[in-house]
Amino acid sequence: MKDADWKFMTTPQEGAKNRRIYMPRGKGVGGSSILNLMQLGRAPAQEYDAFERLGVTGWTSTEFLEYFKKSQTLSFTPAEIQNLGLKPSNDVHGSGPIFNTLPRVTSALYHPFVKACEEVGIPFNPDAIRGNNTGVWPSSNAIHPETGARVSSASAYYEPIKQQSNLVVITGARVTRILFSEDSSSEVVAESIEYSKDGQVFLVSVKKEVILAAGSLLTPQILELSGIGDGEILKGHNIPLVVDLPGVGTNLQDHFATTFVCEVSNEVETFDALQDPDREAKEWKLFEEAKTGMLATIPFSFSFMPLKLFAEGNKIREAAASVKPEKIHPGSFKILQEWLRNDEVCQLENILVPYFVPTPSLPTPEAGKHYMSFTLIVTHPFARGSVHINSADPHDLPDVNLSALDNPVDLAILVDAVKFARKLISTDAFKPIVVRELVPSLAAQTDSDIEEAVKSQVSTSFHPIGTAPMLPREEGGVVGPDLKVYGTYNIRIVDASIIPLQIGSHPMATVYAIGEKAADIIKAAKT
Repeated sequence: MKDADWKFMTTPQEGAKNRRIYMPRGKGVGGSSILNLMQLGRAPAQEYDAFERLGVTGWTSTEFLEYFKKSQTLSFTPAEIQNLGLKPSNDVHGSGPIFNTLPRVTSALYHPFVKACEEVGIPFNPDAIRGNNTGVWPSSNAIHPETGARVSSASAYYEPIKQQSNLVVITGARVTRILFSEDSSSEVVAESIEYSKDGQVFLVSVKKEVILAAGSLLTPQILELSGIGDGEILKGHNIPLVVDLPGVGTNLQDHFATTFVCEVSNEVETFDALQDPDREAKEWKLFEEAKTGMLATIPFSFSFMPLKLFAEGNKIREAAASVKPEKIHPGSFKILQEWLRNDEVCQLENILVPYFVPTPSLPTPEAGKHYMSFTLIVTHPFARGSVHINSADPHDLPDVNLSALDNPVDLAILVDAVKFARKLISTDAFKPIVVRELVPSLAAQTDSDIEEAVKSQVSTSFHPIGTAPMLPREEGGVVGPDLKVYGTYNIRIVDASIIPLQIGSHPMATVYAIGEKAADIIKAAKT
């Protein structure tokens, strides 16, 4: 998939020992849904209701539920439900084009993981995908129930209508900027779109609206190249200011993660088996002939936890009280503080990955060994980064600064997460399986040692949001509830950049819901 990835690298991150952090983004029809890990989780209702608390009217959990149902079809089989101990609620799912399926192959580590979590007080959640995701549960994936193939926005939304005469898709092209009419009205009017292809520049006239859906890292770039953004930034690149919107490219949020890796007994089959060419060939044949096997599944399991289940809550809340919120939207800062005091809001995600996950300190596995990895993720980060152009050349990727671990809260959560992972592998469920801890290694025992280990390997979960936030304009917002860019007559943004506050879930299902709601907003505006 190397040709389908923009291959973003951040600027050097001071909180990550000045490392550049890799941020893959989808490059092609379907965007990041063509290369992501296909998770279809939802955040709890109160996290979507927080959008309206931030001044975004009409974007509540009730609204999101309508569009979750419109976009997804639940495709769990009775046998899968029974095997995994689930009790899914069909009333919160609909008949949309995104199929939501369970793993076709259950990892040998799934049931031990559930038991280990229960031993340390994390309950099994039989219906996490309705939104209340506290507890431990199996992954739910955008994988077709019949073909075993990835369900992307391209396969679900584009393929069925690609023959329509009013739809033209231009591939191998790069949008360079939006051009505006000379009209002197209070709102600027997009007149045409400039794009480059094969070394040539073309223009497309705008008859009605421009829908910008380039994602959280490229949408801000297109706006700034078009003259929409912070006047000082644009001035530095000799770009005339069209609309003064200082919020463009700010408010970047992502889920920060650290990895915990163990060697497990070779008697436990893990997906490391795919490193064996003969086994890989066998699995390819199984997939091609029966649409099942290791290559037809995402074998993850998840647990989501509030502070009380994994951390020293008072210490983290004290750390949060010390944070100076210069970069955080005031309403968002208040909500983040509230959520740390709320035992119903999850602050940590733990993904059980039944194979070796590379880290900077241990990039390759040992041949013939079996592994178990935990990806430990901060669900509601305090860090706020940015995405801004570094030149007026539209072919230069913008600078991405995550501000990784620039505050004591995110770091303290990951330190406690590592200590929690050690507690988890010491349970009766895991002790017979685990051979030894490899990352961060037992040499890191004190909090200071663990902090250094976390800084050495922190990454993201590839969930960037918020760089064109849906907030009041005077509070740094870029779009309003109608998704129109402030100060423009006919530009809307429909992607994850509009999400004002990071949610405690993988965002793909939420972005599909945003797209469905946006479609209704656009259709209503034309009537």
